[in-house]
Amino acid sequence: MQSLANAPSLLNHLDAPVVVADPDGRVVFLNPAFEVAFATTRERCEGRALAELFEGGAREAILAAVAATCDRGQSVRFRIRHRDTGCQVVASPIAVDGQRVGSVLLLTEDPLEVDGLHRVKRELRQGMDQVFEAVERL
Repeated sequence: MQSLANAPSLLNHLDAPVVVADPDGRVVFLNPAFEVAFATTRERCEGRALAELFEGGAREAILAAVAATCDRGQSVRFRIRHRDTGCQVVASPIAVDGQRVGSVLLLTEDPLEVDGLHRVKRELRQGMDQVFEAVERL
């Protein structure tokens, strides 16, 4: 697959991390948002195995998604955790002249995790309010 590193692309302007892999699971492109989120550089990652960028269960999910998109031409949605952040991932096939030549993976912050954080914040605030009320009664 021709390298996308120098190709003008809207992917470079997305705020969400994006990585493109060939059917063998090698990185052929990643956008600046991916570089920031994963503390890496395009030069360090291109040509390397996509699996090297992820750990544990996330690695397995990413590789399964690349296989599904390249082998069956299906888009796949799933969730992973990278470090301490939950992400939703959409993996979609890339086709050229009817041939599947890779996968594009878009990672976004998991809204369920954000909702969970807000819930915890509300619960802590309620608990602190109860503590303050008890202290005032003393």
